[in-house]
Amino acid sequence: MGSERLHCVFNKNADACNYGVFVGLVGLLACSFFFMLDYKFSSISSIKDRKKAVMLEIGFSGFWTFLYFVSFCFLANQWSRTKKEDLPLNQGADAARAAIAFSFFSIITWVRIFLIQSKIYWRGIQYFCKNRLHEFAWSVLVPFSPSSRLTGSKSKQIRKLK
Repeated sequence: MGSERLHCVFNKNADACNYGVFVGLVGLLACSFFFMLDYKFSSISSIKDRKKAVMLEIGFSGFWTFLYFVSFCFLANQWSRTKKEDLPLNQGADAARAAIAFSFFSIITWVRIFLIQSKIYWRGIQYFCKNRLHEFAWSVLVPFSPSSRLTGSKSKQIRKLK
C-alpha cells in the first residue's frame, strides 16, 4: 500500500498511459497548427497550395480518428482488466474513466473535422471545375465582355473573326 513507485492505473500497464498521453498531446499540437492554417487559409493565393492544405488536414484527421479509436479500445480494455486490489483506495478511477470518455468523444470530434474538411475539398473542386472552366470558356470565346459597348476597333475584330 505504501509503495513509492508510481503505477499506471490501467492495469499497471505503462504503455496504456504513455499512448494516451502521446495521442492527446500530439492531437492538441496538431489542432493548434491546423487552427493557424485555417486562419491563414484565405490568404493562400495558389489553388494547389490550398488543395494541399485541405488534403493534409483530411489525411491527418482521418489518421488521428483511427489513433483515438485505438486509444479508446486500448484504455477500455486495460481498465476492464484492472483488479480492485491494484487500486486499494480507488485512486485514479475517476481519472481513468475520464480518459476513456475523452478518447471516445475525441473520435467523434476528429470524424467531424474529417467530414468538414472533406466537404471543403469537394466544394473547392466543384467550384474550380464548374465556375473556373465556365469563366475560362467565355474568356476564350469572347475577346471582351458582352456587356461592353462596341467601339470601332472591337467591331472590326468581330468582323475579322467572321
